[in-house]
Amino acid sequence: MSPKKSFSEQARWITLGTTTATLSFIAFMVFDEKGSQAASLLILFPMNWEAIFIGSIHRIVGTLMGSACAIIIQALLYTWGDNLIPVTVFYLIAVMLLSAEHLRERSGPAKGFNAVINLCVFYGLKRSGSDVFFSPLYRFSSVLVAIAMVVSCYLSRIINAKS
Repeated sequence: MSPKKSFSEQARWITLGTTTATLSFIAFMVFDEKGSQAASLLILFPMNWEAIFIGSIHRIVGTLMGSACAIIIQALLYTWGDNLIPVTVFYLIAVMLLSAEHLRERSGPAKGFNAVINLCVFYGLKRSGSDVFFSPLYRFSSVLVAIAMVVSCYLSRIINAKS
């Protein structure tokens, strides 16, 4: 268990977390990307780096796995993207593989569960004549940006603690 933080340190971390979450929310509203803001906000929750750290890692990895599967499926089905049968078959195979991963983990809603949820969201976005390639690509890249922001905040905390 980590040592008790002072009031000023707690206030600083709360301010940093709420400012980052608010800026993320504003950016997603300005660019009209409502589908990916939840992923960014879920990743910003572990700003205290204590009890929910492992859960956030599972959410991050699951989001990346589901997004990567959707990107691969869309790349494989590029010319057949309007045909519902191959799209459904590929998504069903991916959901079965990720569900098996979820069962192997035996830890509740971990990586496999989050990957299945992400894949189901992308399948739900699929419409006739639409391309769902950029939505998972955007979610994948936004998660990586959010990870980079959290890691940079954490590294600045470590550097400031040593000085």
